[in-house]
Parts: sequence; C-alpha cells; structure tokens
Amino acid sequence: MKKVLLWALVLFCASAYAQDGLYVKPMIGMGSSNLTFRTYNNMPSAVKYYPIKSYTYGLHVGYRLWNWDLSTGIQYLSDGQKYSIVFGAPTVPSLYDSGAITNRYRHLMIPLQVGYHIHVYKGFSIMPQIGAAYSHNMNRKDRMKTQKADSKNTVTDQYFDINYERSSYFATARLNIEYDLNELLGLNLSGAYYRMLTNFDNPDGYGNFDPRNRVWAVCGEAGVTVHVNKIRFGKAGKKK
Repeated sequence: MKKVLLWALVLFCASAYAQDGLYVKPMIGMGSSNLTFRTYNNMPSAVKYYPIKSYTYGLHVGYRLWNWDLSTGIQYLSDGQKYSIVFGAPTVPSLYDSGAITNRYRHLMIPLQVGYHIHVYKGFSIMPQIGAAYSHNMNRKDRMKTQKADSKNTVTDQYFDINYERSSYFATARLNIEYDLNELLGLNLSGAYYRMLTNFDNPDGYGNFDPRNRVWAVCGEAGVTVHVNKIRFGKAGKKK
C-alpha cells in the first residue's frame, strides 16, 4: 500500500510541473542514413552500401494532458546511401576511374506519435515518444563523384514511379530533453530514429527480380516548443 501511495505521489508531483494543453514545435535536425537491401529470394546484396548525411525539418502540433502527449504535424526528411564504383582497369590508366554514387531520397511525412512527459529537475524534463509516419516519397537525386568527374542528376518522375513506391510508412522513435524557459516557451533537444516499414522498391519495375529496400535515418534534432494555450492577446492578457 505504501508503494502505491508513493507512486501516486510521484505521478502527482510530476503532473504538477507539466505544461498541459496545445503546443506547436518547429524543429530542424541532421544525422546519418543508410538502407537495408535484400535481392531476389531475400538474399543479401553483394553491393556494399555506406551511410550519408540525413536532414530533416518540420512543424509538430501536439496536445499534452496529465503528462501524456499526442502529436502530429508535417515533416521533411532527406536520406539515402552511397556505394563505390570502378570503371576499367588500373592497367589502362586512360580508361580507369573510380569513385562513388550517392542516392538521396526526399520524403514528405505526416507523423503520429504518443509520448509520456517526465519531470526531472526544475524546468528540465524528458519525454520518450514512439509512433508511425505516412510518407509521400518525392524523388531521388544522384551524385556520381569520381577521380575524373563530378555530376548530379535528378531521376525523372517516370523512372521513379516505375522503380519506387510513392507512398510508404515509417516507424519513429524519439527521446526528447526539454527545458521550459517560461510558461510560454521551451527548448527541445532530441535524438530520433526513422525506419521505413514498407518496401520502398516497386516490384513491378523489376520483373522476377523482387528487391526489398528500406531506408533508415538517425538524427539529432533541436526545436522550440510554444505552448499555445499560454498566449495572451491584447487586454485579455493583462491582469486586473
């Protein structure tokens, strides 16, 4: 019984510090991304893929009540991978070249996340979140950089539609560290993980070759939380 009362007291004290109500949070971040790729008959790819930088920014809108947090919004995510290429043979220097090709994808996402706000000390708190996101996959940009050339290219919509799925779903996980500057504004730092759940490749574009392509990204993010319900307008915000 004492343990139950103790936990109830802890939850009550934590909720006393919670900024309940509606909030908006613009955010920006960067990190690293790569893909997991399986070839025909679910075999690992012979190509070695390397990570590239990932970028993200967006606007989250959420509602917090009794420490529980539900949020959605709109978010841009850029991710991808690169792999090595070799042309010719070293024995013929005029024909030999080597380097790497980078494939970068762009996604426009609508996330839905649930989290729990835990007060730590004074204005500091942490909030783990998990959720999913719908993604509209926009396009792919390529860069081939070798010893002799450096070229960029955006694949055509026709090529993208044949080889990739326009719609995908991501799993998301995030750990937020928050600091309340005042009752209106707060600072937010977070580590986020994005993992595509559905197959990115369109099997119809490969005939009997049915690949499995799922991109992922890990990002460090920063944002500002604005507690909308604390905004006071005009005379309504003045104390009598």
